[in-house]
Formats: sequence, structure tokens, C-alpha cells
Amino acid sequence: MTNIIRPDTTGIANTVISDAIANLSVYKYWTINKESPFGSVDRQKHTCRINTFKARFSAKYFRKGKGISAMTLVSNHVPLATVVISPNEYEGHFAFDLLYNNTSEIQPKSLATDNHGVNNVNFAILDILVINFHHVMQNS
Repeated sequence: MTNIIRPDTTGIANTVISDAIANLSVYKYWTINKESPFGSVDRQKHTCRINTFKARFSAKYFRKGKGISAMTLVSNHVPLATVVISPNEYEGHFAFDLLYNNTSEIQPKSLATDNHGVNNVNFAILDILVINFHHVMQNS
């Protein structure tokens, strides 16, 4: 029996679902600006019960356990692309990749991240591609 739950198969399934949502008649009411869809990238941390290749210790997020981070590109409440990274990897290295490798019909023209997703390379590349890049300042 083959393992059918793999990153490539779940990515394809996610694209099919995202495209189906984008084609719903109600979707146009979710969109604030249809000509320039807005997307955001952020991560969620998850503890791991079993040891995986990407799982790492992080006292800040998992106390004494290990965990992973799932970075997701979201537009209009629709998850467009996700990548699993280690919790100690820099979020900014993956923001552009999520946007660039998005295969769904929903293509954001503006991208927002928190302070962890900001770096000069993202500003430069997204400016060249004429994609508005914003970062959200959080109160610490």
C-alpha cells in the first residue's frame, strides 16, 4: 500500500479545494478588492507526539517537548499554500516561496506578514513583481 498523504498530494488537493471555493457564487462577497486580492502569511506551532525530521525543541513554544511550524498563505479566509518548517527556522525565508509557488486561481497582489516574515529580499523581490508587501507591527 502506498502512502497517499504526502506534501505533493495534499498540495494538489488544497489547490482543487481553493479553486472550488473561488468559483462559488458567494466568493465574490468575501473579496474586499477583486482586482488586488490580499494575502497574509503566518505560522502556527504544533507539538509532535512522535519524532519527525522537522521537529525541534523550543522551550518558548513547546516547553520540554518538540514541535513543528506550519506556515500558511491565506487569502479571503482560504488557505492557498502551506509549508511545514522547523520552529527555529526564520519565517521570512519562506514568505515569498509560498506566494510564488501558489498554484490556485486566487493570486494575491498584496501580501502581509508579521515582523518574523520581513526581510530586505522579500521587499525587493515583491517590489520587482509589483506585489504590495506590508508587515504588521505587533505590540510586544
